[in-house]
Amino acid sequence: KAQAHAEQQRMMTAQYASLLLLQSQAHTLVQQLLALVQHQLGKKLPEPRVLFDLRGKTAGQARYHDNTIRINHTLLTQHGEAFLRETLAHELAHLVTYAFHKRKAAPHGAEWAQVMTLFGEAPTRCHQYAVEAVRTVRRFEYRCGCKTHQLSTVRHARVVRKKTFYRCISCGD
Repeated sequence: KAQAHAEQQRMMTAQYASLLLLQSQAHTLVQQLLALVQHQLGKKLPEPRVLFDLRGKTAGQARYHDNTIRINHTLLTQHGEAFLRETLAHELAHLVTYAFHKRKAAPHGAEWAQVMTLFGEAPTRCHQYAVEAVRTVRRFEYRCGCKTHQLSTVRHARVVRKKTFYRCISCGD
């Protein structure tokens, strides 16, 4: 049992070290791509914050309102550097396009595609990475007098353990 625990600790340490390396590579890549934007397009843009907190099957997300890129850490760990490069370029292209065109440009329109081409990446809308191993949220159906409700796994477990109950706010069932 102790050996299994030690092996699990070694694996977790290796995964953590790998993630730290990929985070460092992300920072460097963003700086390189922003330098390319400044050189080719003549505009110095602020470096976005890059978070590795995205979950589910989405590879990445660009948030304009706070200049942030979110990366799916599970997919990053599974697919490594190629995933990082493609996803960061894709999301940074959204931020660059927004900086130049605001909401006048379509999310995956011609302006965005031009930035992707500048970054040396194919302007594809969706990633092609395997997502079967990514955890999905399971929902449980609860029926009341007026409709069917979808409860999360956590809420369902609380109902099963009799820690709480579910009552419809519309009909009271």
